[in-house]
Amino acid sequence: MKRSTCSNRTTIGSPTPASPRRLDRPKVDVQRTQAAALPSYCRGRELHLVDVENLLGGAQVTEDAVRRLRVEFDQLVASPCSPDDVHQVVATSTWHTLAEAAFGWEVARPVFQEGPDGADLALLDAGGWRPEQRFSKVVIGSGDHIFAAYARRLRAAGVEVVVVSRPESLAYELRRAASSVVLASTRELETA
Repeated sequence: MKRSTCSNRTTIGSPTPASPRRLDRPKVDVQRTQAAALPSYCRGRELHLVDVENLLGGAQVTEDAVRRLRVEFDQLVASPCSPDDVHQVVATSTWHTLAEAAFGWEVARPVFQEGPDGADLALLDAGGWRPEQRFSKVVIGSGDHIFAAYARRLRAAGVEVVVVSRPESLAYELRRAASSVVLASTRELETA
């Protein structure tokens, strides 16, 4: 994955000698990347929203399983950003497993919401504060369809959206809405 730079700017030519008052038309690079349209302060920053229970294949969340999941997730995403430019949020649907997720992931902001789709709703809430103005890339660690509208909105705003999901839990609608999809193989996590 390439990091975009500030080199894709619109330039205005200088006046020609024959006509000192007339400015040349702006030269527009028609192959501008989507990231070039983002404010410079958010280029290269990433938001990772991770539904721990979804990626582990159930609600059996232990600190060791989450730690192994984080290692695999980091390898799959392979972010070129410095750790300071990656904001991570992990979610569960019960407060009982929140501590396991928080201690297992260590560097992420833990959130939870009770009930069906609780982790998904907690992640959408955590990632809902104008991410298109703060991040050039959002990684969704879940295959749930509830993230499809969120992914479409971000892509329309020029944000790259990567989905990391287990093959059996990836919703078709989310797959189509994402910029790219990375399928996680978490069999080792289930057996450990």
